[in-house]
Amino acid sequence: MFNFIKDFLADVVKNMVEYLLDNLSNTLLGNIIDPTSSMNGISFEPIFNYMMGIGLSYCVLKFLMKLFNIYILGTDGDSDNPPSVLVINFIKALALILAFSSLYEIFIDIIKDISTNLLSAITSLPTKSSDTLINEILPDGTGFLAIIIIIISIVMYIIRYIDCLKTAVLLLILRAGFPLVASGVMDANGGMFSTYIQKFLQLSFTVITKLALLKLGLLLLLNNNPIWAAVVLTAGGKVGELLKEFMLTSQGGMGRFSSATMTVSNLQRIYGNVRGKK
Repeated sequence: MFNFIKDFLADVVKNMVEYLLDNLSNTLLGNIIDPTSSMNGISFEPIFNYMMGIGLSYCVLKFLMKLFNIYILGTDGDSDNPPSVLVINFIKALALILAFSSLYEIFIDIIKDISTNLLSAITSLPTKSSDTLINEILPDGTGFLAIIIIIISIVMYIIRYIDCLKTAVLLLILRAGFPLVASGVMDANGGMFSTYIQKFLQLSFTVITKLALLKLGLLLLLNNNPIWAAVVLTAGGKVGELLKEFMLTSQGGMGRFSSATMTVSNLQRIYGNVRGKK
């Protein structure tokens, strides 16, 4: 009975490793950075365009309400400030809403290039056949406990892969909702806009870090280090909490937006320097 269970688990490991080699490892970067590329039959552009229309309407309505409340009722903001300040912020909000689609594509391209270079810096996946790799992972005489550890590592890899996809979907949600919060630049403290940018950058860096740990975990697993693979993949689940504690938490209001802008500028400069050295 014990041998039957052991043989059954060994077959499970073989099938799971073959699945990883044939599917997940080959589509790792594309599916996570751009999940819409693998969603057959679904287009998000109508959703983005619809949300942009709502965002523009809300921005105009908010501008008119602020004009009325500040300079007629005197119940919102400082009426001593000239109306030109509000008009300039209104124009900024409109520009952000209209230009964000292009800015998002540029930002995603930067994330893709950084992720590609980072994953390339990590040792490449083994080019051996699946049968050879399986024989190395499960040599003759592999113990029952070792098989269980390998299965746990594979399951954790799949869970972390799905977790990365979830983070990518959250980025899509933030992309769709941006027009609704861009009008926050008309508020004195930045409104929801500053927090939104902070969350957007946090998720972006989370995706990059999780991708690196995901590939590292797969490499450790395929090189017969299942325990270290499990440790690395477990650490991948804490990346979001770690970045949340340290990214852009020292400032409030529009200071967060300025800090976020500086972070993106530094990211572009570092990326340019790296490409220039190649």
